[in-house]
Amino acid sequence: MLVKINWLRGLVDLKGITDQEIIDSLPKHALEVDGVSKVLKGTNLTIGHVLECEPHPNSDHLSLCKVDVKTEILQIVCGAPNVKKGQYVIVALVGAELLDGFKIKKAKIRGIESCGMICSLDELGLEHKYVPEEYQNGIYYFKNKVEVGSNPLEALDFDDLVLDLAVTSNRADLMSMKGMAQEIGAIFRRPLLKEEYKIKYEKEQAEDILDIKIETEDCLLYTGFLVKDIEIKESPQFIKSRLIASGIRPINNVVDITNYILMLFGQPLHAFDYDKVGNTILVRKANSNEMINTLDSVSRKLKTEDILITDGAKGIALAGVMGGLETEITNDTKNILLEAAVFNPKQIRRTSRRLDLVSESSIRYERGVDVNETVKAGEYACYLFQKYANAKVYQGYASEGTLYLGDKTIPLKVKEVNSILGVKIKEEEIVAILETLGFEVEKDKATLLVTVPNRRLDINIKEDLIEEVARLYGYDKMPNTLPKMDLAGGLSVYQKERRRLRRTLSSLGLNEVMNYSLLDKDANKEFVLDPNNNWEELKVLQPLSSEHEYLRQNLAVGIVQTAKYNQARRESNLALFEIGKVYYKLEEESKEREHLGILLSGKFIDGLWNKDANLKNNFYLLKSILENIFPEYSFKYERLDYIAELHPGQAAKILYNDKVVGMLGALHPEYASKHDLVDIYLLEVDLSKLLKKELEIKPYEKISKVPEAERDIALLVKDEIKAGDLIDVIKDVKSRLVQDVYVFDLYKGEEIEKGYKSIALRIKLGSYETLTEKEINTLMDRIYSALKTKLGAKLRD
Repeated sequence: MLVKINWLRGLVDLKGITDQEIIDSLPKHALEVDGVSKVLKGTNLTIGHVLECEPHPNSDHLSLCKVDVKTEILQIVCGAPNVKKGQYVIVALVGAELLDGFKIKKAKIRGIESCGMICSLDELGLEHKYVPEEYQNGIYYFKNKVEVGSNPLEALDFDDLVLDLAVTSNRADLMSMKGMAQEIGAIFRRPLLKEEYKIKYEKEQAEDILDIKIETEDCLLYTGFLVKDIEIKESPQFIKSRLIASGIRPINNVVDITNYILMLFGQPLHAFDYDKVGNTILVRKANSNEMINTLDSVSRKLKTEDILITDGAKGIALAGVMGGLETEITNDTKNILLEAAVFNPKQIRRTSRRLDLVSESSIRYERGVDVNETVKAGEYACYLFQKYANAKVYQGYASEGTLYLGDKTIPLKVKEVNSILGVKIKEEEIVAILETLGFEVEKDKATLLVTVPNRRLDINIKEDLIEEVARLYGYDKMPNTLPKMDLAGGLSVYQKERRRLRRTLSSLGLNEVMNYSLLDKDANKEFVLDPNNNWEELKVLQPLSSEHEYLRQNLAVGIVQTAKYNQARRESNLALFEIGKVYYKLEEESKEREHLGILLSGKFIDGLWNKDANLKNNFYLLKSILENIFPEYSFKYERLDYIAELHPGQAAKILYNDKVVGMLGALHPEYASKHDLVDIYLLEVDLSKLLKKELEIKPYEKISKVPEAERDIALLVKDEIKAGDLIDVIKDVKSRLVQDVYVFDLYKGEEIEKGYKSIALRIKLGSYETLTEKEINTLMDRIYSALKTKLGAKLRD
């Protein structure tokens, strides 16, 4: 909402209060100031009278002017084609500073000295669209006689500031100058200024001539005023200046007055050429595919939900949005039918957004218009027509609908106000605040009965009143207190572990990425970990596009797409991770889980000068990263062959406590080739299954002073026996001497029986004292016995 301060001062008594005090006070009372500006900019300006205007002797397009500025007569060279003798013009004196810091100095132009500049409105910073057509290619001159040497900005009513205020959507009352004056008056406890006006009516009654009918519930009220013998001409300067400051381009006195009322009352009006409309107004819903030519000369197809103003048959205006072309005001218009109506805010919004016709009128209708002010707004417009367009006004108005809505009465207790706000405000102070807002207050014992006028559509319950008291009392006056709570906040175990993961992965040299949670239908079927496909996809009800139609079921698709983007730009060495939510539906219930995804590609360490230092990404490096970030977890791995996007020979399920918690592996060559990907290794685990409990901190163990012993054992086992099974059996022997076990050889060949394989294991044994051969052999016998009994393993010769 743009607020011209001098206009505001004409509506509320702000005597003794500076512009800066107004600006500083607004944020303290929940009115945010987005900007402060001036319509016209310039210093050291004055009004001059052109005494002489002769052609420049050394130029065919310049003029040499003698200009009286009261204190002296200046010689000024002017290049404007419309400068003439006798004009009253705006002069920038030597030393003046204009738009963008342009300074006026004495200068010689084509050999003749020029002392100042005769200004155009553009040069003073007025947007070109607001400059009247007759001044667009030249200087500005006053059409009436003005005082020489006086301030031109004051004469144009632009010698003040314009505030750009952010008005919240619920404050429809602040979308008018009267509403803003009420608010500023309440802040400074100043009264509103009353403007008295009197209309000299004709004998005829408007209601005897006009027939108004409403056939839709989306029109709450429709009133029509009749004005005849109007003169279409230029508006007075104060109306034009106030409209320009409000961001509205002046057109002619009739259109300008309706826009002036819009800004003053917040009530949209529309003027029809009465001679083109007739005596009948019917408000109804549009017929399917009905057409109307709007004021912007566009033929528009309507829907049955649109509200249409008709002459009883055809449409003459799209209610609350734009008038019709056939009944517009022209220079030949003599008689006017003035519309002042109230429409359903929701329907106006739907129509204006669908047709992309958002205007100052539609914005106000969308927020809500005070039906109790509608007739007053129409009457004041008629007064202005009579005063500034020499119009004759018919008595009264014709109307149908609700002319008045009763005010709301809300009970309020002082004790409740102070309890909720945490302050002690006296009852007298609370009453004074409410009354300055235009509310009526009556006392009933310990309760205040507050009557709220209909214009305050945002106030409906006592908490709304308490908020108003807080705003006007001043948030800056309220003491700073810390919230009272029994328990201090902190991070959960899950949150701590998630942060640890991020730190650990970053310290290992991986880069975190964040991918979009929405995928297309085909991509969402890739890398599905559930072999039984029990998860049901979640589809967005109103997707922005087919590429963002489904909520992702895993992180792998997004992180692979990120790798594709990077590899296409010759960034082949990648180490990426993502922690994010995945979504699915299981047994009619929507669920979400948090996953960790890791992708490696190219070289993990690139030794440019020392090739031996290169570390290439592979399956086992990815596996080691997993075990590094989860050092306390004992993972198992099983062959994975049901995810088509992974290499069947280089993919594994990750198990924890015998439950599948993730997968890792290389991309399938066909999938990689199809998507132009090279050397990609993927890992994804379900964090919701891993970070549920805080890990126990390992107690300190002292280091042995004696060297470890190693023993190798080569075993013949059936093909289906996994190396991990052998290791588990060895560790289950429960000996404190077994420090570690790992595979160092796997063999299948002619010397091995069909269906069997040879696995060689190295067992590290340690103790705080030197182990004897007897102790080692006894332990190895126990280990072999366990392997033979549980897995049918045999020692290989």
